[in-house]
Amino acid sequence: VVGQLIAREVDGSRAAWAGSGVLFAGLLASLYVGGAVVAHAIRMPRWVASGVSVGVLAWQGTAAWSAWTTDVDADGGRPVPGPASGIGDVLFWGIRQRGSDTIEIAAAVALILAALLLGGRLRLEPLERRGQLVSQLRFAATVQDIRTVVLLRRQLRSETVRSRSRFASKRSSERRIPVDAPAPDHRPRRRGTTDARMLGTRVPGFVWRRGFTAIGRLPTARLTRIAALAAVAGAAASLAVTNSLLLLVPMVAAAFLLGLEAIEPLAQEIDRPDLTDGLPVMRGWLFAHHLVAPAALLAVAALIGAAAASVLDPDHVAAAFALAVPLAWAGAIGGVVTAVKDSPDPPGVADTTLLGADRGAESPFAMPEFAGFSNVATAALPVVLSASCALPIVALSFEPTWPTVWRSLVGVALCLALTVWWVVRRDRWVVGIRTFFAEGRRA
Repeated sequence: VVGQLIAREVDGSRAAWAGSGVLFAGLLASLYVGGAVVAHAIRMPRWVASGVSVGVLAWQGTAAWSAWTTDVDADGGRPVPGPASGIGDVLFWGIRQRGSDTIEIAAAVALILAALLLGGRLRLEPLERRGQLVSQLRFAATVQDIRTVVLLRRQLRSETVRSRSRFASKRSSERRIPVDAPAPDHRPRRRGTTDARMLGTRVPGFVWRRGFTAIGRLPTARLTRIAALAAVAGAAASLAVTNSLLLLVPMVAAAFLLGLEAIEPLAQEIDRPDLTDGLPVMRGWLFAHHLVAPAALLAVAALIGAAAASVLDPDHVAAAFALAVPLAWAGAIGGVVTAVKDSPDPPGVADTTLLGADRGAESPFAMPEFAGFSNVATAALPVVLSASCALPIVALSFEPTWPTVWRSLVGVALCLALTVWWVVRRDRWVVGIRTFFAEGRRA
């Protein structure tokens, strides 16, 4: 399909471009599947596989940057060759063919043959477990449960959190309760509004400590992924200002995924509603306090993105570091909305619909013809909200001045304030709307 589109703009027949595109895709699939089977069959340690992959990607990235910046006609230089440059040349067989490109084809064929010969050494139990996880992943994607998709994807990658937080002191980690310690004295305490107020005053610091502890227990692989997403977002934003606004698409996608990765403390709290509902504190305030630790993590990731944007264009240094943190927070709005929407309804109205009727007692509010549109709108809403981080970039592409930067900061601050206000007041609004319709039905 891509070959047919390319053939309209450049030289070469459609058949040649279609054939080169099919061959290129076949090489990618062969290397991907063959490499996975061989690594699994020879029991390659994960750190070896990760090290080799990072080295190859860094080498190819250097080669791509050299090809992007080197002018062969003017400078007379030659770009740095990469390990996958030959595979990229196969895609252009519609207009040129090189004999050296057959080396990449031979390597892919050899890898597939090695995978077939070593296929009998595959371990079936892990493969069966991964197959079950993939089935659950497809079902979660079908019902548009983004949070479950993220969790299943982490299980597929076999990610496990650290047993000890990076921010935990040695003294606190060594604090243990002896086995022969006497049982605590459960004397009756006076309960009432005073206890609730006292707990409410202690909640912020307690929740913040829990959040930073959860951030400190994130595995190194996830922190590396967060840094990579931040670098991609920063580089795409810098290129969008100077080249094409179409690069805002990878920027928004990276910012949205970055928000989903960073809101782990809030997501864990939402996954345990039995503990959350047992506290005499308004749940919205509890969720809002759980945004502090992710905001700190996103601020650090934003500096990585600003550094990436500065490397691509040194003229963007000041604006990149001025807008990096607010834009990273704005990109996480979609992740926050996705996580909070997954929280259960308040207990008082959990058995009613939006219109105040009992669940299952009436037909859906929307007509069947609009069900598909409603599902698409619900799934796209978080991404659209995260796209607010692209608005300052669009403004700077038309008017790159400091007043534009300050106005963008004010607009992003308003979006963030509205998001926090919605998180705090959501339960109260849900109860009020459903109670209003229920009273109308009774009347």
